[in-house]
Amino acid sequence: MAWVRDLGSTNQTFLNDTPIKTATKIENGAVLSIALAETFWARFGGSAVIDQRLALEDLTTKVILPFPSDHFTIGGREDADLPIPGASPDMAMTLMVYGDEMVLGVDTMSIPIGVEQPFEVAGRLFQVRTIPEAHAPTEFSPFFHYPYRLTVHLSGASPYAVMEDLRNPGRICTISSNNRTLLLYILARQRDEANGVSSWCSVDQVSAGIWGRAWRAQNSNNLNVLVHRLRKQLKEAGFDPWCIEKRRRRLRLRIQDFNTLS
Repeated sequence: MAWVRDLGSTNQTFLNDTPIKTATKIENGAVLSIALAETFWARFGGSAVIDQRLALEDLTTKVILPFPSDHFTIGGREDADLPIPGASPDMAMTLMVYGDEMVLGVDTMSIPIGVEQPFEVAGRLFQVRTIPEAHAPTEFSPFFHYPYRLTVHLSGASPYAVMEDLRNPGRICTISSNNRTLLLYILARQRDEANGVSSWCSVDQVSAGIWGRAWRAQNSNNLNVLVHRLRKQLKEAGFDPWCIEKRRRRLRLRIQDFNTLS
């Protein structure tokens, strides 16, 4: 458990974009900003625990499946957690759980979703529901990652990045766009070597790294567009676009290995 208190500073201290008036408890994953200039995020050891046990319910067949991890893929993908016979690979969605927040990944866009909110995949209706309290809470391992290696080449006038699929050696995606390369580099630098998963980066931190001092003048949607285009490029190259995760004002990258070449 951790707490934060502002000691009467002129520019204030912010927790999740809200100014702190008194000593305030910091939750895991919270974003802490000092004068909206320096940004930090809280990460505590151990696995992520959801207060209630979550499961996916097929409203057509009434089959209920507990979540295998904090990512649950449904549809026509070969590696789907819940395959739908006859569905094409494009008919797939990924459910992602971040604490008390859930996101539904559709194509390369993420949509917030709530418990018992029906959604359709390949003509079938599903919903996330809770299992009675007699069952243990849902506990997700923090060591989930995608089997990808990212190499960022920093030498030369134009840096570029190369994403490799370690399970499919012939699958490679070269990212030459400067902003997309910077986005990957910023996220990958936060990678925790112990578990291969990067920490959450605040939207402000990422934007400042990409656009420098001019980031405050950027349209607030520019980063969303950048993330969408990068996910689309990765998907077209055969990679899972959800290795780039985005939740409320935070981003992170899930890969197995990261290198830089100067």
